[in-house]
Amino acid sequence: MKQAGHGLESFLALRAGPGRAASSEDLPAELSAALDQALADLYRAAGEPALTVVAVGGYGRAELCLGSDVDLLLLHDGDPGPVDRILYPLWDAHLKVGQAVRTVGETLSACSDQVATLCTVLTARTVVGDPGRLGRLEHELARYLRREGGRLRVVLAEEERAGREREPFQWQAPDLKSSRGGLRTLQRMEWDRRRARLVGETPPPPTRAEVEGRRLLLAVRNALHAVRGRPDDLLAVELRPAVAAWMDRDPHRLATEVLGALRAIDAAADRWWAGVRSPATDPVAAAGRRVMGAIRGRWEKVSGERPSPALAAAGRVLARGGPEWEGPVGPGLTPRWNSADRAQFLRLLAAGRRGWDAYLRLDTVDWVAHTVPELAHLRAAPQAEPFHTHPVDAHLWRTVDEVIGIAHPDGGEPWCAELAEQAGSLDEVLMAALFHDAGKGLGRDHSQAGAELATGFLHRAGFGTATAELVGKAVLHHLLLPRVATRRDLDDPAVIAEVAELVGDLHTLRVLTLLSVADARATGPGSWNSWRSSLLQKLTSRLTEAMSGSPRREGAEPLHRAARSRLLELVEGEVPVEETWAHLDSMPAGYLLRFGPEAVARHLRLASHPVDDRQVLFDVTHAAPISTLVMVARDRPGLLAALAGVLALHNVSVLEGRFATRADGLAIDTLRVEDALGSGMVGQGRWPAIRRDLEAVLAGNFPLRERLAAKAATYQRTGGDEEMVVAIRREGARRVLEVRAADRMGLLSDLASALAGLTLDVQLAKVDTRQDRVLDVFYLGESDVADETIIDAVTGAVAWRAGKDHP
Repeated sequence: MKQAGHGLESFLALRAGPGRAASSEDLPAELSAALDQALADLYRAAGEPALTVVAVGGYGRAELCLGSDVDLLLLHDGDPGPVDRILYPLWDAHLKVGQAVRTVGETLSACSDQVATLCTVLTARTVVGDPGRLGRLEHELARYLRREGGRLRVVLAEEERAGREREPFQWQAPDLKSSRGGLRTLQRMEWDRRRARLVGETPPPPTRAEVEGRRLLLAVRNALHAVRGRPDDLLAVELRPAVAAWMDRDPHRLATEVLGALRAIDAAADRWWAGVRSPATDPVAAAGRRVMGAIRGRWEKVSGERPSPALAAAGRVLARGGPEWEGPVGPGLTPRWNSADRAQFLRLLAAGRRGWDAYLRLDTVDWVAHTVPELAHLRAAPQAEPFHTHPVDAHLWRTVDEVIGIAHPDGGEPWCAELAEQAGSLDEVLMAALFHDAGKGLGRDHSQAGAELATGFLHRAGFGTATAELVGKAVLHHLLLPRVATRRDLDDPAVIAEVAELVGDLHTLRVLTLLSVADARATGPGSWNSWRSSLLQKLTSRLTEAMSGSPRREGAEPLHRAARSRLLELVEGEVPVEETWAHLDSMPAGYLLRFGPEAVARHLRLASHPVDDRQVLFDVTHAAPISTLVMVARDRPGLLAALAGVLALHNVSVLEGRFATRADGLAIDTLRVEDALGSGMVGQGRWPAIRRDLEAVLAGNFPLRERLAAKAATYQRTGGDEEMVVAIRREGARRVLEVRAADRMGLLSDLASALAGLTLDVQLAKVDTRQDRVLDVFYLGESDVADETIIDAVTGAVAWRAGKDHP
């Protein structure tokens, strides 16, 4: 027993204490060998019972990782003997053991009932005991597999196809086991090889991509287990630095290698299973047939032109699909494309998701490097920002696919479908989508670099000067509309005029808007929602009015007259005319146009009630997915901070706020809000409690900061203060404060409190949150407070709750 303890202790020591970076690639084999020795010791200590200890699953493949389960099959002939003497020491060591104690016949029956059991046994190997039992099992399995006539192969191919459907575009944070091209993909091919050998076939050996990919993914998986201290297969973006440090690697390079390995394994699997599925249902071949059909049907018959060698070869690869690949596709991009080349390229983009499948297949034969070298540096390139769902090239193609989606009336954005119809052809939008982030990874502004790459490609491919300039302009300004929509005052005519001048014309505006929406939808779940859609739709509407010569460009006075007339219509019979004029006269300049007649009508109705220093009045309306709150109260320092803090306590997130104070000291605040827990609109039943708590805070009877601190303590912070940026810019005569920081409970309340401490009025606040990061924008009223003083106070407000000193 002493010997047994020694073997198990050695395994446990190796499992618990690996710290050398070089061990990560060798660790699976070392762990498996150490466990083999431990089980051999336990077997002998148990008196060498009449059973065979068989390693199955990952252990059978010698792919043990630091957090792996130990999968065992204990084969016997009817009396297993003292099995517990082998298993109990493993359980006592807190190992997660998956064991089955069966005869050969029982195991064969289980394999015929469950494909998962069959696959587990296919990679079995004898650890200790009579190997004849496993030999008999394999003999019977061979007979069973011959009888079932290749059903297992079809099942495995369908599983692989289902995995690709779940992940049509590669994930930025891959699951090393189950992601497309992950360890499970390798295992399915290995199971099929074992099946083939058992039935007497001679399958091809693993490719170099499979061998090298397996070593890398297992090494990273071990590093991930070591860093996490538990089993984990998700290589999250924030874990890259720690995993890379454990392996003594550069994080960006390691992420690129992992994503590239997944691509290479996926391509190997594509070849492996090509013979199993029908060419009629092969999505890549289908996309290829569409490409070739366009060329043959439209161009060869009409113009007699044929595509250049590189694109013709690409079309043949796509149309054939499967095992006939030969590469590289050459001889490369011809000096001048013809019409057929351009038609084929646009047809590939129009295939959307299936075009991405085709693009991946073409990339394995160097088509991208030869034909569109401007995109070659993006192959499997990881994103720096964690809110991105896909690596760069997959994001580009996901954006292409989103363009196609939103252009359809049923695509979820009806207003975009209308824009697409007005734009006519989607060709320019699709090409801008493919190139919009092409400048990433080049060490300079990616929008400018991408514009240069796009225009260079389009000029060389003969798409025409006008097309090249428009696509280049769209790439250059692809962040313009989202940034303006989320950070600037869309009711400021100067802002609209500035953006309209940059955009230039209505067609460019439509292209830019469609690109912006598709880009946001393709970025990640936190980058697009109905609120952002409404902001971008509002901006596009304002720009369309400004660029089409509507009355909005005829000066402020006609607008004021129209707005006043509309306001009087809305409040007729509810608010006396003289009271309406008095209200407008006592408000800051531009109030009516900034809020709009509908909002001002709500203000008037609520403000017509008497309000004393202890009261707060609420009026809440709902329009999915947000709620709009109008609050009326007597103005005082810290009112916004109190409101924001109470809303945070009640799990209400502020998206935007507009604030105005009447000459008599009545504050009227309008806020767009949503449920912070993700349920959309804030139900009416929650507002009475919010109002009571706010009145208690203003009366000094509610410990707001303490309650916020207590609630914040229950939420784990994932961001870091090193990401904090506080800056001030000017928009005409207005001062605009921007705060980028890790999001946390009560942040908006703390910022508003800091501004109130400097006696600064906030006229407009906009909040843009992505995952754990936030960008808050405040339009400040006139003040003599220096920029440096504001920045210092706000920086301190961001940092104080984390207990850290600010610069």
